[in-house]
Amino acid sequence: MPGSSTFRKPGLSPALLSLQKAHVLIARLENRMATLQREVQDLCHELTTLRAETKRPDADSISSSKSISVPGRTLGTQEPQRQEKQGLEGSRRAERAPDRERTFVGDQNVQSRIVDLRVVPQLMKRQNTNLAIVSYGGSCSNALANALRACRWRVHTKIWDQIVCHCPQYLDFGVPVIYVFEDPVRAFLSQNRRELLLMNQHKLTNSTAEDLDPETMFRSMFQQFRDFVRHGKDKVFFLRSSQLFLPETRPALEAFLKCRPLRTLPLQFRARKTETDKVPSRFEALFAKFRNEIDFVRNFDLTTLPFHVPETRAAAAAAEVS
Repeated sequence: MPGSSTFRKPGLSPALLSLQKAHVLIARLENRMATLQREVQDLCHELTTLRAETKRPDADSISSSKSISVPGRTLGTQEPQRQEKQGLEGSRRAERAPDRERTFVGDQNVQSRIVDLRVVPQLMKRQNTNLAIVSYGGSCSNALANALRACRWRVHTKIWDQIVCHCPQYLDFGVPVIYVFEDPVRAFLSQNRRELLLMNQHKLTNSTAEDLDPETMFRSMFQQFRDFVRHGKDKVFFLRSSQLFLPETRPALEAFLKCRPLRTLPLQFRARKTETDKVPSRFEALFAKFRNEIDFVRNFDLTTLPFHVPETRAAAAAAEVS
């Protein structure tokens, strides 16, 4: 009524505010649903690829009657290949002669570890691998692979698990390559603690040795490191495992991969389970024999390479945890 009315400050009623909030929530849900749909499509594509590979096991079986020699490097193998029949369930493997070895690429048989390295890039392309993470073992490479997988990088493929993760030498993979390494002694002891030395020796030597040879394994680690530095120094991002926990690593990798923000980096630091001051007596002579190689890796100057984490806090942190 005139004379008794009061003036109120204009604003939205509670009902309109609730409606506005509902619209915001709906928009967020739609974005989330679109993201989930893309992830489901990727998983379906991966499942289809795995089913095709399972139905056609011979597609990845590569025989090599000759070896290709490059100065200081050897590709392929001279062992003959025997075909393997494999089904989806209850498959029965063909019996092989004791004096012959089979050569497979992508086979899950632990005893058949020889891989024709010439066809690895082709298999990576066939399996849609878009990133290679390589190490000599015991260097947090799996943790890095899991972190980048959450950012939609396809690392965990069949051929990566077969050979690429511990590839004995640098190859032109056709995709970006990250080489991550740890203090050699700690890396060796970590693999020993987890009983991975023999399996990783198969990959680092590309062989089917039945017994572990610690010296062969340790020597192969240094041979791999030197080969990647020598042949991949202008193409590979080199990373100490201790740098995975530093904030400087994220922008450096984003620039190298030319990708969107890697929100899963840096990794959360965890207390180490392997210490270099607790060396089993059976390995003391081995480490003493390779003292020069150990020092070479420990003191390697990453600033001499084009792709690395800027060594500011990184160098101090690496020295602290080593």
